[in-house]
Amino acid sequence: SIIISTEKMNNIISIDKESMTITLEPGVILSIIHDQVEKNDLFFPLSLGAKGSCTIGGNLSTNAGGINVLKYGNTRDLCLGLEVVLPNGDIMDLLKILKKDNTGYDLKNIFIGAEGTLGIITAATMKLFPKSKLSITSFVETLSINNAIKLLNLFEQELKNELEAFELMPKVFWEVASNNTENLSLPFNKMPDMGVLLELTTTSTNDTLLNNEGTTVLYEKLENLLSKALEKKLIEEANLFTQWYLPTKLKKSEVKKAKNKLNKIFKKLLSKIKIKKKVLVHRDFHISNIMFHKNKLFLIDSQDAVYGNPAYDLASLIDDVRFKTTRNFKNHLLQTYFKLEKKIKIKKLKNDFEILSVLRNLKIIGIFTRLSLRDKKHKYLKFIPYAWKLIQDRSEDIKFKELNVLLNNYIPEKKRLK
Repeated sequence: SIIISTEKMNNIISIDKESMTITLEPGVILSIIHDQVEKNDLFFPLSLGAKGSCTIGGNLSTNAGGINVLKYGNTRDLCLGLEVVLPNGDIMDLLKILKKDNTGYDLKNIFIGAEGTLGIITAATMKLFPKSKLSITSFVETLSINNAIKLLNLFEQELKNELEAFELMPKVFWEVASNNTENLSLPFNKMPDMGVLLELTTTSTNDTLLNNEGTTVLYEKLENLLSKALEKKLIEEANLFTQWYLPTKLKKSEVKKAKNKLNKIFKKLLSKIKIKKKVLVHRDFHISNIMFHKNKLFLIDSQDAVYGNPAYDLASLIDDVRFKTTRNFKNHLLQTYFKLEKKIKIKKLKNDFEILSVLRNLKIIGIFTRLSLRDKKHKYLKFIPYAWKLIQDRSEDIKFKELNVLLNNYIPEKKRLK
């Protein structure tokens, strides 16, 4: 076999700002390309861990993907033309800057990904893009690959072109990195089994403008999408009630019909949420996750934290199924919070508190039933009657009429206590 190195062919031949292209030799290191095009307010999207040592010739020969592949495609999709030396010594000049070219065979593509078996790449013309004006990176817990795919679909449906990168990051990745990298700061104390590292970018000046709260329009887009994802998650969580609890109370023929009706009602209730502002929500803000030490409160187990409705943690704490308190005491806590909260209208907060409390306790009934049936942890069943009482106390408002009618029809009070 023959080994040919092209590392000394490392010249950038030209950067054309008008056509947004770069023509260069195969030995140019990827990070150098990034540096040079950024000086011209342009962007080359191919990026991978080895960018400080890999060359564009190698990237073309292996059709490298990188972290931005979802938006920009593989290296093949970034290449407009090649110069290739064939095994017999002939030089094939396929260099061009034309982006729309429907003439004849696209010969350059047979050399991309061929790893030098058909010819040696000696020059290439690659696409460039406008440099982004703002970039936001976020790590999001998804628990499973299926949930990560749902999140990706949501972002692609709702965003125009801002999703730059979307990398699946299972727990084992972080474990390997933390065990082999000094001074690595992990995003969570307890890393989730599955998460996604995503990046949003924009070339629009409008997306960089600040609102009254000091956040950018692009950040608002990210917040709103994560909030939508949370709403979908809330529906999925409420469906734990239909998936695990309903089959224990209804005939098989009734379960599917009841599930469909309840799912529609859950969506209607979430559509009645009033507060649009999103805050960091712990989501497991119940008595078992709070520690009081030296006159200070500490939170334990924050792996489920997300951006969401400010009433959610309030509902988690005040209507905690594990810790029985009187209705008067609960209302006293709620009123105390209302007095302290100056930025949100009390009527909206009360509305959202009631909806989220009801949905959360329906979820809890489903989870505790699952723990009993699947995991043989029957001790949790004792909390279910109190969860029903909390649901009853919080669902007196007219907005719950449809839910109450359906629950009373399928699961009357006597059935709930069995």
